[in-house]
Amino acid sequence: MKGDITFFLNSMIPLDRQHAQGVILEFYVKDRAVVESKYTELTGLGHHSYQAPNFSEAINAYFAMINDPDGNIVMLTAD
Repeated sequence: MKGDITFFLNSMIPLDRQHAQGVILEFYVKDRAVVESKYTELTGLGHHSYQAPNFSEAINAYFAMINDPDGNIVMLTAD
């Protein structure tokens, strides 16, 4: 994910059983350690995990996802 673009995905399918539909907000960070640190910080504050830090070959990125209080998903991504 080299580059300077952060993009937003609007999902038209259910994200999980609690969401009819939602928005995924992706934030690119330059280091996997930042993904892990922010994930730990946000879940430590009580935000629910949607996906623990993980490398996906499908999108060739390291990422984590957290449910935000408004029903959206925050996705933190690094190379």
